[in-house]
Amino acid sequence: MDPLLQEAYSTVITAVPYVVLAYLLIWLILFVLIVVSILKLNKIEKEVEVLEASIDRLESLKQSDKPLDENARK
Repeated sequence: MDPLLQEAYSTVITAVPYVVLAYLLIWLILFVLIVVSILKLNKIEKEVEVLEASIDRLESLKQSDKPLDENARK
């Protein structure tokens, strides 16, 4: 084998663990970010459901109050 190629390969082979570690860290960070985003999204969806239920409740109360007010005026 050419000594120049042998030197290049020896340099690359010693760097492989660092490259693999860097890729693993990137994938791990991405995975954690995705999991955190999903958890936050679930929390926000639950809050939106609670708010929608509250709005529905308030609207139904307002609708039930309107006929009483109209009858009281007559």
